Amino acid sequence: MVAFFDIDTLAGYRHCYFVLRSDHATKPGGDVDLARQIARKAEAAGANVSITGVAQLPARLDARDLMFLFNIDRPYDAALALEHAHPDSRVLLYPLHHPGAGITKYLAKVSGLKGMLGMIAGRRPDRYEAMVDAAKAVRTRDFRRLRVALRRRQTIADLMIRCELLITSTVELSEIATQFGSPSRMTWLLPHPVADYVAPNAVALPRYILVAGRIEPRKNQLAALQTLAKMNLRDRGYEIVLAGGTGSDISYFRETIDFALENGIIYVSQLPKNLFFPAVSGASLLVNASFFEVTSLIDLYAIDNEIPLITTTHGYYTSVPTLRQIDPAAWGQFPTQELCKSVNAMLTLNIDAN
Repeated sequence: MVAFFDIDTLAGYRHCYFVLRSDHATKPGGDVDLARQIARKAEAAGANVSITGVAQLPARLDARDLMFLFNIDRPYDAALALEHAHPDSRVLLYPLHHPGAGITKYLAKVSGLKGMLGMIAGRRPDRYEAMVDAAKAVRTRDFRRLRVALRRRQTIADLMIRCELLITSTVELSEIATQFGSPSRMTWLLPHPVADYVAPNAVALPRYILVAGRIEPRKNQLAALQTLAKMNLRDRGYEIVLAGGTGSDISYFRETIDFALENGIIYVSQLPKNLFFPAVSGASLLVNASFFEVTSLIDLYAIDNEIPLITTTHGYYTSVPTLRQIDPAAWGQFPTQELCKSVNAMLTLNIDAN
């Protein structure tokens, strides 16, 4: 049994440093939002909090300080931050370790430079991640990053020796233990905190299916839209809505938007959270066809609010009646009968609930 982590205990430290990756300002994501939500809850409990990048950390923290690190799949920022910790200070690490099977399927599907690196890596997630970091290090002439990339496995081992782990679920812990060995220190359970948002007032909106998230190959939105477009859902009174900002792959973004517009799918650019989560609340069905997740904050919001959700098999979720997990490889231009039945079953679930 893994004990739950009490965020309120962070108030007992002189200062709590939440260390984000160096590109957090230009590339927001679930990990950044997660850090900010935990930090807000810690502040509400009376903790003295800083949300920062490695470059903004003090040269050496006090023994009474606490450091909160993220991500062992790409451990560069966490490894650099650890150099600033006092030898006697407490360090917490949220691994955010993605399921390897989902990454392998993604590498088999993706094209371009990522596809080439994936092929060279034999579609092995650990080798692929090391190669991506090494390529970034060479491009930026960052020799510290190159050293971390070349000794990636030892870097992760060093982090696990020094840090207490915060996991989203025991399934994630099992994945970590299988790949990297059992943690040396205490392990705590801390699912993503889900903030409360006001649901939309009852208005005469059409029923809609929402495909959400930053539009990029990993999120697999194009394949999801291709399946939904084949099912003639508009004839049954459902609009399909795509909501998300631009990802790093501009060609994939354009292809996805072009397909949406050509097929009568509504596209909504990235929304602020005070508008986005009410939009999730109003959906008849939320679809996440991503190749892999740890636990998506959007998905967790849907689960907490009993909104019908179809998400990836490659994520750490507890089974509930409003959730169905589907292999991301199943989505696309030629949906199987089983996949269509799953979509229909979740839509029926929503009708029955109303």
